[in-house]
Amino acid sequence: MDEEVLSGGVANEGRVLRVGSRVHRPAGPYTESIHAYLRSLNSSGFEGASVPQGFDDVGREVLTFLAGDVAIPPYPEWAQSDAALGSIARLIARMHRSGLPSIPQRVVGATSWPTLGVGRCCATTTSAWRTSSSVMG
Repeated sequence: MDEEVLSGGVANEGRVLRVGSRVHRPAGPYTESIHAYLRSLNSSGFEGASVPQGFDDVGREVLTFLAGDVAIPPYPEWAQSDAALGSIARLIARMHRSGLPSIPQRVVGATSWPTLGVGRCCATTTSAWRTSSSVMG
């Protein structure tokens, strides 16, 4: 199956691949805990986030691919519009209505976890240019 390098990103630029309906990207120290959180979101009915599929044979995390447009610099007009801002707000609201599952208290591979309150995480990187247009409402 053909691999397609996905553009965008900062920390993993050039190292994120699409292989069919899956995305392969470098795993980090929090990957297993983030996978637990994403599975919890998915099981609560939230469809705006990738679903973890495990790891490939070279240790990269594997997630479901969400089709859509992701804005990268120079940012297109649609990503800077009031409509995009409203869409991001609706996406975050849907995530919160899904129950916003708690993050596991013990983060795999880490000695600390950046939290706001007990077991809650703040999505600090949500923006029109980091969100696929397919999950924006």
